[in-house]
Amino acid sequence: MYQPIPVKSSPKSSFINSMMPKSGINLEDYPQVMSLGFALKLINYIPSRMGIEKRKGIKNVFERAGANPITLLKEFTDDVWIIGYSTKVEAYNLITGSWTTIKSDFSINNGFDGTRYGEYFFVCNGVEKIQRIDSTLAITEIAASPICSGLKAIGARLYAFNLSTNSAQIQYSEVDDGSNPPFANWSNTSAADTGGKVTYRNAGTIRSVCQLGQYTVAFSDDGFFAFYINVQDSAGTLKKIEIIQNYTEDFGGARGAIETPDGIFYLNEAGLWQLVQVGTTYTPMSKQQILSSTLLGSAYFQNVDQTSSDLVYDTNQKCVFVTLAKDSARNNMVIGYKPELKSFFEFSNWNINRFAKSGDKIYGASSVKTTVYELFNGYTDDGLKIGTEAYVELPLKTLFHAHSLSELYMGGFLSTGSTITVSFDIYNKKGLFKENVLSYDWTVNDGNSNHDEWASAIWAQSAWGGDFDTGGLVECFDGGSPKISNFQRLRMRLTSGDLLPHILCWAAAETTVKEPIRRRHITKTT
Repeated sequence: MYQPIPVKSSPKSSFINSMMPKSGINLEDYPQVMSLGFALKLINYIPSRMGIEKRKGIKNVFERAGANPITLLKEFTDDVWIIGYSTKVEAYNLITGSWTTIKSDFSINNGFDGTRYGEYFFVCNGVEKIQRIDSTLAITEIAASPICSGLKAIGARLYAFNLSTNSAQIQYSEVDDGSNPPFANWSNTSAADTGGKVTYRNAGTIRSVCQLGQYTVAFSDDGFFAFYINVQDSAGTLKKIEIIQNYTEDFGGARGAIETPDGIFYLNEAGLWQLVQVGTTYTPMSKQQILSSTLLGSAYFQNVDQTSSDLVYDTNQKCVFVTLAKDSARNNMVIGYKPELKSFFEFSNWNINRFAKSGDKIYGASSVKTTVYELFNGYTDDGLKIGTEAYVELPLKTLFHAHSLSELYMGGFLSTGSTITVSFDIYNKKGLFKENVLSYDWTVNDGNSNHDEWASAIWAQSAWGGDFDTGGLVECFDGGSPKISNFQRLRMRLTSGDLLPHILCWAAAETTVKEPIRRRHITKTT
């Protein structure tokens, strides 16, 4: 006769209390022993210290007819943006709403790139020499410049990379001496103020160039290298020399690497990396880089095309956002990372080809049509509802017993028209998964109407301040008695789909331990 596995004690009730999954997505650890602070899915939420907040939406700012993806989106002046698509580079004036076609007959290209420098804007496309745009929007080819696929203005020089003659090479201009126009000369001599070239053949094609302290860092297909330009006095003549700080052969980096207050973030087939110090070539341990996306697992970036990836740092939300293509020919997914909390999350229905910044505002260029959006504006995606999902496993005290769920409480800030659907999945006593065995709707009720709003106060009471955007939200503390029995594991899914904001702060549940689970699959052999 079968005897249950003996256990020393059988507690009758246990309580689960946790913030919402502010630690973000965790696909690497076993769900059944994972903290409630982690999520199996976190879609269209942004984690913060107090919980998870529904992301804001997107607003159409300007567009052109057609389905050409925009491969260049940069602010030129406070009112004028430069965009590149198809074989065109155009300017859009935000004040007048007018378009200026700067050049419409570029050769078939590999994607535009560009950078602003003072009152000038420089453009490349991989098949023609660098073009210079001035404040009047006329355009001029720089005859002495190289043909390149990437540009970066650092200090008083312009750096061209992924050259048509050598994709593993950086060529930098002569120093800007203050005369106009700058960067007309691209000599390659040892004089201190002249141009030069730096190459790392083993690393392959250069995809991004960033600045980290005094170092220029180039991310290539199969590695990266870092250098700085040193000036020396040679018999009374100032001469320059490139000091190589680091040569590294590894996964390298895709396009779009960015500088942030937390170092450089870059992307490759292993995931998202944070680099805070380049180190030295002969001291490998001096390099300080971290694979930030460890908890997403090694399979997360499989079948992800990073050819047109882009990254941006949002100063307001202190987040890094990454756009790339998942099982698609065009960018169709955005992932976010909050360095402070080391948390990852996902956005759905954002097809972004390029990010851009203007002050503290973030913009995105569509990957499926010639449209530019202001991101994190309002609570609709260009008029459409925003659907959210947070999916977590509730950690139980023991896996040796069956359980029942008896009480659930939740806290957060909802709009008066918000509906959060709370549903439960289980693994039964046989270990079989059953989806949506019970669901409830969480809304603002009459009993919530006398609560303070965030950062406000009513008579003889004070509110809890914070950095959430909670205007018009009502603090809610609600619960119920969902009766679910005979499960070994329990998962909770929180979903919504409306035009309103909300914030989910915490959850608490009471579960009761039942009879031991009967499993007899282990066979004694000796």
